[in-house]
Amino acid sequence: MEPVEVQIMGDGFIDILYAKDIGKNGLGIHVPKNYMSAKVKCEVNLIISLPGCKSFDASGVIKHAGRIGADSEFKSFGIHFTRINPQHRGLLENYFQKIVADNRRHVRVVPSPENPVRVHATINDTTEVFQVKDIGIGGVGLAGGSSVPDCSPDEAVNIIIALPTGEKVQVKGSFKYSNQANGVLGLCFRELAATDAQRLKQYIAERVRELQKKIDYS
Repeated sequence: MEPVEVQIMGDGFIDILYAKDIGKNGLGIHVPKNYMSAKVKCEVNLIISLPGCKSFDASGVIKHAGRIGADSEFKSFGIHFTRINPQHRGLLENYFQKIVADNRRHVRVVPSPENPVRVHATINDTTEVFQVKDIGIGGVGLAGGSSVPDCSPDEAVNIIIALPTGEKVQVKGSFKYSNQANGVLGLCFRELAATDAQRLKQYIAERVRELQKKIDYS
């Protein structure tokens, strides 16, 4: 879905940012790690622009801030609404429900930095270890291998997905795209046993619940 633009106005500053998480009670924003304008407990005025809707204003307070990951160039903070028109809160609720419905059709989650998912892929008799950027029941985005494999789209690749629970999922797939410049790969699953599919679905469902808890800052 299109990003939600948020103008944040505080004591002596105004910034235009984009919401990463959003709910009826608040929103989450990613900013560069050297961002200094807003701090925890800072009260801010907001102008929120939902896709397809007229912009509206609200007020809030920054409840928490933190790094996204040890190597990330960004940090995050959560804003809890202290003033918002009930009609506008309803717009946010509808937007959130659209996100949930879209996720149910095409669920693809980003693993937690604290509990990463890794993939061991056997390519041309060589095993590479990749970090999972995002994963769904139909495929996975990868990064972090020592080299980007040069595989044809039809070439079968055997992979083992190591979940944070300690469980392992075995899959046969094929690469759909690769970016030699940044080492990012996209792999589509071709053969996935029912038991492995169930393990993967359980992980995705649990990760969706974790992310939804972060959306509501009440």
